[in-house]
Amino acid sequence: RAGCGSGLYAGELSTANSGGFSSVLIPTPKANLPDARGLWIEYKSDGQQYKLQVRRSADSDVGLLSMFTGGGNDGVVYQADLPGPDQTWTTAFIPFQNFRPSWRGQPRSAPDLTGTQLKSVSLMVSKLSADGSPNPSFRPGRFALRVRAIGAYY
Repeated sequence: RAGCGSGLYAGELSTANSGGFSSVLIPTPKANLPDARGLWIEYKSDGQQYKLQVRRSADSDVGLLSMFTGGGNDGVVYQADLPGPDQTWTTAFIPFQNFRPSWRGQPRSAPDLTGTQLKSVSLMVSKLSADGSPNPSFRPGRFALRVRAIGAYY
């Protein structure tokens, strides 16, 4: 939801039925940014730890349609914990080498992330941190993350 110069990623989390996570895909054109050093994000947390996620076009195709047509949702995603979780506007610069390859919340081996073949960017709140360990600030219930901008830096 957009408004007041920022986007709002909000909802309600439950740990019932193997829950404990939520993510939202940010419409992103596929990008080939070989000189980029990483991504930056300007955000305001509600006090929980959030993750920035990136998928590469070289990894398995994912999406709602492929989940229901047998394509699965099993591609590697690169995750980085956002610094914080203070409740003030923060700009974080996250080098590509800080993104950890993950599959369903667990660390995996995969090629290092670079600015080439970027397919999508998403945000996540989860009971797990990017390294697969428990997220110390996770709490079931309502969550809200405001985002003003996301981009690449050189």
